[in-house]
Parts: sequence; C-alpha cells; structure tokens
Amino acid sequence: MNKANRVLHLIEKFEPPKVKTVGIDFDGTLTVPMKIGDIADNTLQPGAKEGMEELKKRGYTIIIDTCRSQVDDIKKFLDSQGVPYDYINENPNQPKDTSSTKIYADVKLDDKVVTHTNWEDAVDKIETKYKEIEARRNET
Repeated sequence: MNKANRVLHLIEKFEPPKVKTVGIDFDGTLTVPMKIGDIADNTLQPGAKEGMEELKKRGYTIIIDTCRSQVDDIKKFLDSQGVPYDYINENPNQPKDTSSTKIYADVKLDDKVVTHTNWEDAVDKIETKYKEIEARRNET
C-alpha cells in the first residue's frame, strides 16, 4: 500500500463517511400547526410526504427535530401516514466532539427559523418572523 492509500485508509478508519443530513421540525413544518392536542390529530402539510420521499430518494438522512417528547406517538403518526424518516430527536452520526443536546444537521427546515446572513438586518428579520408566527397562531 503506497503512502497516499495508507493516509486515505487512516482517514476512512477514523472519520465516518459524510452523510447528508436534514433536520425537519414537526409542528408547523411537517404538519399543520396545532395549539394543543394529540399528535394523532395532526395533519400533514400539503406536499410534505412527497417532499420527504424526494429527500430520501436523493440520499438524505432525515431527522425529525422537535421539542415534543412523545417520540413513540410521532413514530406512529409518521408511519401511519407513510412518511419516511430516519431518526427522531437524535443523530447517531453526531460529530464525536460535541456534547450538546442540539441535534446536528447540515440543513434545517423549520417554520420558525430566520436565516442568518449578517447582524445588520438580523433584528428586523427576527421581528418580521415573530409577527408571521403570531398571525398564524391567531388564525387557529
């Protein structure tokens, strides 16, 4: 084995292969927002199932990243709807040098997220997003 192959072998041995990971919020992103209620009473957002199927087809690992603690109920709901996912509130491929409870993902999809590009307009973006969220809450 030449030197380059040995280095590559060592890298592969100690570093897991890169997995494309997407973290997807449950309430308001995957499902129609609910104020309260049983998870089984949720409905999927239009196009959610098809979008999740496309992500799987393209090789993404899908993590349902939610504040809800009822993992078994979420599994039952997603399975009953035929929605593909890999994990709920966990990432076995989490970088080994982290000790945070924050789930690592390359990309996150969440109805409450503000994309950060700079601090010059961050506060205004947060205020705008907050107003959108409040308007949605008042609709239901």
